[in-house]
Formats: sequence, structure tokens, C-alpha cells
Amino acid sequence: VDYVISPSYDLHQSMGILRTTITGVQLEEDMSFTRFFSGRILWDEGMASNAYKWTKANEGGLMIGLVGADHVKFEGGITGRYRRLAKEDQQ
Repeated sequence: VDYVISPSYDLHQSMGILRTTITGVQLEEDMSFTRFFSGRILWDEGMASNAYKWTKANEGGLMIGLVGADHVKFEGGITGRYRRLAKEDQQ
């Protein structure tokens, strides 16, 4: 969290974009770190889940994902979540 999410939160804050949700709703004040973190986790889980569903439905297909670096760093982002889904599906 301290290495990936906190710097991302700080960057979003410095850019002044923490007052707008992903759906375009305007907030009266910057969203809290907890809400930002929760949103990031849900976003990564959703992207991993949809990628996994597509690759299951299109075996042999090639999927290319254009995502920000913070979404693929370490195992907490899309790639780690994708691996978890694949592992769970094999059990």
C-alpha cells in the first residue's frame, strides 16, 4: 500500500482529480484514502475478472490490456488477481 497506492493517491490529489468519481459524480471534497483504496481494489478485481472470463471463453485467443502501471505492479494488481482466479478455477 505504501509503495503503490499511497503515491498514486498523492498524485491524484496533486492533479486535483479526487473530487470526481469514475462515474463523473462531483464530490464536495477530496475522496478519502480509504475510498480511493477500495475503489482501486474493486477496479483491479473487475479488470482481472473480465480478462479471465474472456480468456476462458476464447481459448487460444490473444488479449492485450492497456492499463496503468500501478494496476500491474507486484501481485496485488490485475496479474496477481488473474492468477488467483485461474488457480481457483483449476481446483
